[in-house]
Amino acid sequence: QHIFLGEILVIAGPILLYLWNKARAPQQRKKYGILIIVVYATALLTFSRTTWIVCALQGVFLWVWFRKSVIAIRLRRWIPIAFMSLATVAVIFVVVNVMTYSVRTSTETRWHLTDMALYLFVEHPVVGNGVGTFYPTVMFFDVYQSEIGDVTDAHGVIQKIGAEQGALGLIAFGLWVWWLFSFFYKCSVPGTVSSETRVTSQFAMLL
Repeated sequence: QHIFLGEILVIAGPILLYLWNKARAPQQRKKYGILIIVVYATALLTFSRTTWIVCALQGVFLWVWFRKSVIAIRLRRWIPIAFMSLATVAVIFVVVNVMTYSVRTSTETRWHLTDMALYLFVEHPVVGNGVGTFYPTVMFFDVYQSEIGDVTDAHGVIQKIGAEQGALGLIAFGLWVWWLFSFFYKCSVPGTVSSETRVTSQFAMLL
């Protein structure tokens, strides 16, 4: 499916950006640059809503970190044009997809799965219902059988953890994410570590 392709591409993008930054030979940088353009263009052409959001967030992070670099200064005049072009495409994409039956049903399915996850969380809010129990439990719900039918897991890691591991699982996951980002953020602050470690940490945060 296009959503799985988009997930792979938004991970491949930062890796290629890191390799491009590490490369010193002009020919090598050119090859990585072409690959980066192809990867992100393909990611946007999947028209996956999640992929578009991730690409936008990655773009914001990259601009904040490297806005004072020589390349960013050279590309600054093209940013308004690129932003307006992407914004126009995004508006058309949203309007067209809102009226598309497959997208509407997909959105409804996501809300149904979120409602089920919330129901399971309320049933056992502290420790949850057990790891791997979401689908075996909700498959017997009337709304699941009538509105979804196919084998579908919880939509989103937060919903899944909340339903299966409760508040303790959500707290543990939140602490892990916080530690991960705080670690890479501290390593990305200028003057605290070497330049190579700082750049590596910044690209790692994109993943």
